[in-house]
Amino acid sequence: MTVSKVVETLNRLAETHESLLQTGLEKKRAIIEKDLDTLMRIMRLETKLVKEITTLDLERVVAIRRLMVEKGVKNRINSTYRQLMGVVFVPEERLQLQTVHERLERTLKELKQLNDLNQSLLNQSLDFIQFSIELFVSPEDESYTYKHPSAILSDSNRFGSYNTKA
Repeated sequence: MTVSKVVETLNRLAETHESLLQTGLEKKRAIIEKDLDTLMRIMRLETKLVKEITTLDLERVVAIRRLMVEKGVKNRINSTYRQLMGVVFVPEERLQLQTVHERLERTLKELKQLNDLNQSLLNQSLDFIQFSIELFVSPEDESYTYKHPSAILSDSNRFGSYNTKA
């Protein structure tokens, strides 16, 4: 197995993450515009992309494991980028690995930032919905209307546990 299989898998993984990033940008617009139909469609697409990423990640692990065995390194469960670069000595292959690694790393960073922003927008929307529901459902607070001070005192005494007339 050559490094080209690992590079090919990493490129496909980067492309899928970039598609997920574009989907996240669409999701942000849908959240801001409160377009629930688009939001539901985007969430279904995100689910498909995440499944594809999971499959590609397994392919990546297998390809790296085979490459490590081919290079004479004991079979490790999860090899790191640094370990992978330690067994690749051809300059062109190292450059390809470095380029795709940087691309994937940059995309993942952007995706994390966008995901945090979308989560914050959703939380704000939920807070606003909760506030709106409380406005409609909560009983009217009578403290905003004027009451004569003696009426306030008689209301508080009426419900007290001590009976002054006894």
